Amino acid sequence: MPSTCSTDGAFECAMASFPWIVGTLVFVLLLLLGARVWLLTRNRWKWQWPQWRQAPQPAPVPKPAPKVVPVGSPLQPSPHKPAAPKEPKKPPQPAKPSPLQLTFKDRPELKAADFSHAGTLHDFGDMLTNIILSQDGWKKLPSKFVDGRGIGGLFAREVQGGGGFEMLAVETRTNNTPFDVASLSDDKLARDIGDLYDAGAIGKAMADELVRGLTNGAPFFRKEFWRHDLGSGVTTISQVAQAGDQRAALSRSHARLIASAYMSLTQMDREAIYIGRKGVDQDDA
Repeated sequence: MPSTCSTDGAFECAMASFPWIVGTLVFVLLLLLGARVWLLTRNRWKWQWPQWRQAPQPAPVPKPAPKVVPVGSPLQPSPHKPAAPKEPKKPPQPAKPSPLQLTFKDRPELKAADFSHAGTLHDFGDMLTNIILSQDGWKKLPSKFVDGRGIGGLFAREVQGGGGFEMLAVETRTNNTPFDVASLSDDKLARDIGDLYDAGAIGKAMADELVRGLTNGAPFFRKEFWRHDLGSGVTTISQVAQAGDQRAALSRSHARLIASAYMSLTQMDREAIYIGRKGVDQDDA
């Protein structure tokens, strides 16, 4: 830019250079506008710089080959629908439970010939009486000697409400065996109690109480006569008076008890000592 300044002063110099200053500013402004237009055009058309002006690009990394997945795997399900698993077969349901249809006789139908002798038949009747009374809470006391002397059965039971015991003297017969009323008289029972005391079977205190109860009679000392019909299974129980004569009687059926007791006897008496015939063994069945 030529200098037009002179010695006339600074103001005259500035006024002389003003056109040049304005021209320079216009040039710079045009230059900036051109750069702005170039940038907008480059972004729109995505111009590419010449190869020698671009930055070096890294070598392309080869892509791994796709992994082969077999058909039917979880990543590649089989095109065919898998068959549903077979449900386990349920066992056949049993029929609704129903009672068993059985036929048997309740009557024992035992005869004297089913026992080895009359003594065994009598002892079997005593055993039945003991079982029945035990089920009702009676306890048997020493009553009879081995040779048959004594009382058929002396039984004691607590009185309801406490305070002591009640006694029951029993004589038993089976089927049509005869019965002597004198066997349950007060006099005979008193002699039998004395014999039991003399033999040491019972103590003096118990003997005295038994005699006292026998003397006072019912309701704390009673006497009964029992007859078991082994054919029908019916037991007849008679109340006995002071002299031994029978009074009121009642009947009960113990058919199944009699049959079961005889069956147990046949199993225990393997040598047929007490029963009239030998029991059935497994080898004979």
